[in-house]
Amino acid sequence: NHPNDNGSNPKLKACYNHRKSEWSRKFLSTTFYPTHMNTVTVEAWSDFMLDSAGIIRRSFRKTKICPLQPPSKDNKFL
Repeated sequence: NHPNDNGSNPKLKACYNHRKSEWSRKFLSTTFYPTHMNTVTVEAWSDFMLDSAGIIRRSFRKTKICPLQPPSKDNKFL
């Protein structure tokens, strides 16, 4: 398991899918072009950034891959 596969990637995909479905409801018969994809991606990224720090921390905890402790808490530096 990799932290990105257990947190940020699925969350970003969920944000994108949510924004894409909103776009589709708003513009029922409009063809979805790359310019529209850029708008949806920016909105999804904004949603993702609201909780990205928590998502990243949870994904590292879930995979039990812990980054280094800050120097003040790492016994090697005491």
